[in-house]
Amino acid sequence: MSSDTSSIESQIQLLVERLQTAKATLEQDQQSGAAWNEVANTFQSFADAAREESARTPIGESAAVSLIVSLEKLNKQQHAQVDIQAMRVFANICVDHGNESRLQK
Repeated sequence: MSSDTSSIESQIQLLVERLQTAKATLEQDQQSGAAWNEVANTFQSFADAAREESARTPIGESAAVSLIVSLEKLNKQQHAQVDIQAMRVFANICVDHGNESRLQK
């Protein structure tokens, strides 16, 4: 993910849209393997991006956090890779960045 703020925000928006699309699919069919793969891959993209300090605040302030929480509720620990990547996102946005930890509550 580029360190330019506008680039980061546009990339975040694209990832959020991917999650919204996958969530809509999963609300109709929770067994959709393709949708769960998309969720895991998108979570991984967020987690990888959040390794960069410049991306943490924009990710934490985006719709990504609430989408991750709602998708985790749909997952019900059925897909381990989804759980792992979700925890990576939360861990990486919170590293040395205390404000985002309140968003997870």
